[in-house]
Amino acid sequence: MREYGALHDCIYDFVEERGHALLRVEEVRVLVQCFNRAIAEAVVHYTRIRERELLEPEAHPPPG
Repeated sequence: MREYGALHDCIYDFVEERGHALLRVEEVRVLVQCFNRAIAEAVVHYTRIRERELLEPEAHPPPG
């Protein structure tokens, strides 16, 4: 999720450097929706993996 946040910031920095006219409101809305969807999918994916690890502790021993 942090990486999506960093990418989001980079895009906004780029737009700010080039001028706000680079993106229209509709395009910003689509961009935000894409980031929100990607973040939600990342959370679901992480949650599934974590739940599997908790249900099968012998299959995933702690490091060390």
